[in-house]
Amino acid sequence: MAIANRLPNITLSASAGTEALTTSQIFSGSAGFWALGANMAAPLFDGNALLHQERAAKAAYERAAQQYQSTVLAAFQNVADTLTAIKHDADAMKSASSVPLTGPKAEVKLNVELK
Repeated sequence: MAIANRLPNITLSASAGTEALTTSQIFSGSAGFWALGANMAAPLFDGNALLHQERAAKAAYERAAQQYQSTVLAAFQNVADTLTAIKHDADAMKSASSVPLTGPKAEVKLNVELK
């Protein structure tokens, strides 16, 4: 929109119809009318305000794109951290379950598990 404000604004319009005093004259050749119109407006002097508005809009767009990119990267980092934690927990459970139970500690552990 900021770029469009710096360009000329062109408006085209047209109208057509018929007019008659009686219904028998509606379709006669002399009863029709038409009109065409065009309008063009362009900023003559704006003190470079429109140029600065365009630059501000581009800068805001770039900031939004960078913020979006950082948000997406943070989300991917969170997923990677969670997957690493899940794998670490799975490895810890696997190593804990593979320890053989022998001696007095085995009986205590079994007693705890049975409760």
